[in-house]
Order: sequence, then structure tokens, then C-alpha cells
Amino acid sequence: MFISIRSKLSSFWMAAASVVVGLLLLLFPSISFSIFSTGLGIALILYGLTYLFRFWQEKRQGISANGELFLGLIVIIFGLLFLSVPKIIASILPFILGALLLLSGLFKIPDAWEAFRSGVSCRWLFLFATLVPLVLGIILLFNPFGVITAVISFFGICLMANGLLDLFSFFLSRKELKK
Repeated sequence: MFISIRSKLSSFWMAAASVVVGLLLLLFPSISFSIFSTGLGIALILYGLTYLFRFWQEKRQGISANGELFLGLIVIIFGLLFLSVPKIIASILPFILGALLLLSGLFKIPDAWEAFRSGVSCRWLFLFATLVPLVLGIILLFNPFGVITAVISFFGICLMANGLLDLFSFFLSRKELKK
């Protein structure tokens, strides 16, 4: 069951979107914060809706997916905040980005645990995909940068790393499924 859940196409597209958005943030950190705020608000809402859709799909299959529901709602709330009060968000952006990465890592712990429990050959990758966003989120929470463009660039790098690790996990899971 674990491998089939990780091989969903939505996981691939979410990871690919993370890489693309991360690359854009890395390449263009000095864009207007209002453009960034609006774009990120919309992206977070869409990302949250994807989690809600996954929750709905897994609930229909009888799979417990409360993590997807919780994460989806939190991400949507952050997206709405970015759209409605961007100046306040700018002042707390490093903490929000750190919290999102931390939550992402926390919600990957069951996947890593299941990979080790199941003896999946690429279980180290699942552990790495869990630890990287956790560590990067903690760094952002406890050592926020003073300049918003540095934070945006750093978040872009974090998002790219998170997305690339998810893509590797996706493809390795599909490889395991075919065996």
C-alpha cells in the first residue's frame, strides 16, 4: 500500500512544481514583494487544494489521511494571508517559510517510517527527504535572514531540494512497484 500511495501522479506534479517555483525564486529574488506575495498566495492555495484532493481520494479508499487534511487547510490559510495582508506577511515571512518546510518534513515522517518498516531498498532516500525539509525549516525558524530577497532565495533553494528529493522518491517508488 505504501508504494502505491507514493507513486501517485499528484506527488510527481507537486514535486515538479516545487522545483520550478524554487528555481524561479532563486533566479529572481528581487522581484516586487507584492508580485511574490500574490503569486505565492495563489500557489499556496492551489498546493493546499491538492492536499485536500489527496485527502478526499485517500478517504474514499479507506486510508487515513488526516495529515493531508491538516496540511492542506494550513497551507490554504497561509495562501489567503499572503493575498490579504502582504505587508504583515513580509515581516514574518522567514518564520512562515520555515514553518511550511518544518510541517512538510513532519508529514513525511510516516513515509520514512513505513519505508524502513517495509524494507524498501531506497529507504535512506525517504529518510533524507524527511530530514532535509525538517533541518532547513528549523534553520529558517531560528536563524531568519534580515533581507527578504535572501530569504526568498534561500526558500527557493529549500523548495528545489525538497521537490528534487520528492521526485527521486517518486521515481524510486515506481521502480519498486514494478519489481
